[in-house]
Amino acid sequence: MKRPKRRIGHIERVSIPEWGLYGLKAKIDTGAFTSSIDVRSVQVVGAQNGDSSEALITLGDGRLERTFRAPVVAFRKVRNPSGEVTTRPIVEAVISLGGRRFRTQINLHRREGMTYRMIVGRRALAGRFVVDVDRRSRRRRLGEGRMA
Repeated sequence: MKRPKRRIGHIERVSIPEWGLYGLKAKIDTGAFTSSIDVRSVQVVGAQNGDSSEALITLGDGRLERTFRAPVVAFRKVRNPSGEVTTRPIVEAVISLGGRRFRTQINLHRREGMTYRMIVGRRALAGRFVVDVDRRSRRRRLGEGRMA
């Protein structure tokens, strides 16, 4: 039996427990295909002797900083709002959004100066959610972008 789609607002709180991120304020962006998260830095390592690539990801703002590895599942060309095209590493993670937990792809990019540290794109939303632009997130009790 197919689960009914949940209604979410255009701004929601997202958690990525395996990365230690809870209550991250995210923009729900139906214009973006892939989700994107702000990283302090990302370095792709591996891809030698048939090994798969890994991303060495650093999250945080200097006060709270965390570095970890995640397998790179793809590289994708992404056009930013200014029209510039960049190639970004894509990783997968389980996210919690709108009371649901699911695995999705996320591109890693320095979103310095952007209002929201994360964008949730169509790929993550498809079949799970309906975006109601009049709806405000009910999940405000969590600290914004808190790392464990």
